[in-house]
Amino acid sequence: MQGADFQPYSLTWVYQGLNGAALDLTGASLTGTINPAASATRAIAGTLTITGATNGQFDWQLVDADVTTAGIHKVQFVAGFAGGKDQKTLVYTWEVKASL
Repeated sequence: MQGADFQPYSLTWVYQGLNGAALDLTGASLTGTINPAASATRAIAGTLTITGATNGQFDWQLVDADVTTAGIHKVQFVAGFAGGKDQKTLVYTWEVKASL
């Protein structure tokens, strides 16, 4: 919801086509981008925290900047690993509903 404070989104990073195997996030640093409707792509402002590294689990704690603009957005997460072997998720569609 636009402008709302949320509990974190709990996400699991799995590979499509590999029987749902999770990406091991041990040693990774997480970042992400949002492409809001009718705006330029920008970094996710909230905190991305690995909660279960070997199972590909992480939380996205939203902040106001992540939910300022209502509409359909595109979101992508990046796991940075030493040696430059970064991994990216598919680009996902995410909707921020307008508030009254």
